[in-house]
Amino acid sequence: GGDPFFGSAVVQRMTIASDSFRVTVRPLPGGAPAAFGGAVGRFTVAWVVDRAHTAVDQAVTVHLDVRGVGGLPLLQTPTLTTPDFEVFASTTEDSLAPSGSLAPGRRSFIWTLLPKRSGTLRIPAPPFAWFDPEVGAYRELSIPPLTLDVISARGGANREALRG
Repeated sequence: GGDPFFGSAVVQRMTIASDSFRVTVRPLPGGAPAAFGGAVGRFTVAWVVDRAHTAVDQAVTVHLDVRGVGGLPLLQTPTLTTPDFEVFASTTEDSLAPSGSLAPGRRSFIWTLLPKRSGTLRIPAPPFAWFDPEVGAYRELSIPPLTLDVISARGGANREALRG
């Protein structure tokens, strides 16, 4: 009786060693913005909604896409708050470069929002800041709010008024 897949394989322990690799890490400068959560890298950020209009009873999806080179896997989900929408739990999608590579990647934070009322509603971007080591400065997201036209729910009060 040996193993049915490997027959009578012999197990051998080996120790592998390599030369040390030295890394110099400088501390981040003081004066970080309140929205800074530790993100370090060279990033571009986009704030988008999946459509320009919806009904009060129809949810929309918003995305904060962070692209670039840096500590993308370490980015924490920003907190999204807006008075005109019910904000549901967020999800994260990654398209990351291979570990140890300097290729750009993407981390996308996605929220589902349900409008609380009709009208032209604005969705402000969540607070987000990072340190850009190439320029040696903190960057803070400064993007105009998204605009969404929301109509009354189908079968709501407007439809009832027409029957009256």
